[in-house]
Amino acid sequence: MHMQLSVIYSLLKTWNDYRSKYLSLESWRDWWSEVVEIVGTSRQSTVRDVDNDESPAVEVLNYRSPEGYFASMLICIMI
Repeated sequence: MHMQLSVIYSLLKTWNDYRSKYLSLESWRDWWSEVVEIVGTSRQSTVRDVDNDESPAVEVLNYRSPEGYFASMLICIMI
């Protein structure tokens, strides 16, 4: 009987720990704050790269060019 109570107590403690760590409003707020911070940091680094005059890939420049192309291929038909 003591063993069963110990197992039940352990299970309830594990559930309460899980609930407070992952299912609480505070934990979701913390998670959301981290997501916003990561997205903001990645956007800032992208802007910073453009500000530092780092050039985009050659394919992007070709795509933006009026005479350029992007991922195209020449097809020859032999008759």
